[in-house]
Amino acid sequence: MSDFNLIAHPWIPVRWLDGHHSLTSLDELFRQAGEIADLDAAPHERISLIRLLVCITQAALGAPKDMYGWPDFGGDLEEKVPAYLARPDIHPHFALFGDGPRFLQCKATPGDKSYPLVQMSFTLAAGNSPTLLDHFGEDARDIDPASLVRLILCYQNFFVGGSMAKKVKGNGPSLKMLHTFLTGINLKQTILANCLDAANAPNFGKPYWEIGTPDQIKGDAARDITESYLGRLVPLSCRLDIGGNIRDGFFMCIDNGLDYPAYPSSKEPSATIVPFKEEFRLLRADTSRGIWRDLHCLSVLRGTQAQSAPLILQSHIFEHEDGDVDLWVGELIKGEKATILDGIEDRFTVPHGLFTDRGQRTYANGVKHADSQSTLIYSAAKAYCESMKIVAPPKKSPALVETAQRHFWNALDLQRQLLLELVKDPAPLGAANFGEASDPWSLAIRKAVYAAYDHACPRSTPRQIEAYALGLRRLRPKSTKSKTPKATP
Repeated sequence: MSDFNLIAHPWIPVRWLDGHHSLTSLDELFRQAGEIADLDAAPHERISLIRLLVCITQAALGAPKDMYGWPDFGGDLEEKVPAYLARPDIHPHFALFGDGPRFLQCKATPGDKSYPLVQMSFTLAAGNSPTLLDHFGEDARDIDPASLVRLILCYQNFFVGGSMAKKVKGNGPSLKMLHTFLTGINLKQTILANCLDAANAPNFGKPYWEIGTPDQIKGDAARDITESYLGRLVPLSCRLDIGGNIRDGFFMCIDNGLDYPAYPSSKEPSATIVPFKEEFRLLRADTSRGIWRDLHCLSVLRGTQAQSAPLILQSHIFEHEDGDVDLWVGELIKGEKATILDGIEDRFTVPHGLFTDRGQRTYANGVKHADSQSTLIYSAAKAYCESMKIVAPPKKSPALVETAQRHFWNALDLQRQLLLELVKDPAPLGAANFGEASDPWSLAIRKAVYAAYDHACPRSTPRQIEAYALGLRRLRPKSTKSKTPKATP
C-alpha cells in the first residue's frame, strides 16, 4: 500500500442508503454521494471529515453569492468534484506515502524526536492516561492506511500538544467549541448544506494543496491559509512525518505548524457565539448537561453583537420557512494540559420556529423552568440528607443529592421533544408561564421532580419517613401549600 492515495483508495467509513457499511474513497464518495446515507464515524472524526469534504466541494464548485443562490448550487457535484480531484496539480497532494507531496505531512529533519504512531490516537488517550502523546504505546500495533489517514486528519484538526506542550502549543482550529452541522437525507445534501455562501465567507481563500506542500507554505501564504475560510477547514496545525512505516512507524512532531488565530480573530463556520459576563465566547459542550439545553443559543440567526448562530445555519436557514431542520451537534472535549476528556454528540430535529425570536424565548423559558426545578430538587434532597445526618466531603454535595438531580435530568433528556413541540405550536401553553399552565412540558417536569426525589430518598423506616417529609416540603411552592383553617371560637 505504499502508493495509497485518498482519492483512489477506500478510507472513509460510510453507511449507504440500503443499510450496509463500508469504507469508500474520495472519488467514490463524491460520485455516489446521493446513494450514501451518512458518515459512520465518531464525533471527532465526523467533524474532521465534514470539514474536509466541504473544503473539497467548495474548492471545486465555489460558492453562491448569497443564501438565495442555493437552489442552483451543487447539482453537478457528482461530476465536477471528481474532475477537480483528478487534476494533475491536485491528485498528488492526497498521497499518504512517497517522496512527493504527502497529505497533511512535512518532511522530518535529522535529530527530531519521534513518537510511537499509536500515540496520535485520541481514543487511546483515555482512562488513567488521558494526555495525548503521553499514553502508553510502545507495543507494536497494526495500523492500516485507512485508519492512519483518519488519525492524521483528526490530529491536525484537534492538535493539543501532549508531552510537547511546552514546545509545541496546541492550536487546532476545531478545538474548544461545540460544532453544529446540518444533515440531509443523503450525504450529498449534508455536504451542500454545510457549505457557506460568499456573503458569510468574504475571505474565501484556497486549501493548502492549491498553494503548495506544507513545507513550502510560509510568510504571506501561511497567513492567507490561516485566516481564510477554505484554508482553515483542512489545517496544518502541526508538522507531521509518519516516515512510511505502517506497523512500527513513528511520526515526527517536528515543531509548531501554522498558527491559526482563534476567536474573536476568526470564527469557525460551525461555532456558536454566546455572551459570557461582559464578554463573548464560543459555546462549548459540558458532560454534566445535555446539549439540548443550549439549543436556543445556536439558533440566533441574524447575529447580534452579543450572540449568533453558526455561519452554516445563517447561510441556509430562512426564518419564514416551515418544516423541520435536522442538526448534528458535537465536540471533542479537551481538558487542561492536553488531556482528552470525552467525545460528545447529539442529533436534533427542530422546528423552524426555533429560529424566530418567539421560538427562542419559548425554548429558553422552558429550559429556565427546568433549571429552577432542579434547584428545588437540590434543596429537597439536601434537607433529607441533613435530617438523616448524611455528611459529604468539604465543598461537595452528598452523592444522594447528585443522584436525584441526575435522575431528574435523565428523565427530561427523554422528554425534550415536548419542549420543541411547544416551540412549533405554543397553544397548549397559552398566556401562562411554564409551571403555571398544564402544558406537556410543565407536566413532564413536575413528574420528573417527584420521580427523582422518590428515587434518591428512600422512606422505609420511621426516620427516613420523617426526613422524606421534611424534604418534600421544599418541593412544594408556598402558593400551593394547603392552609389549615383557623378553628371557630
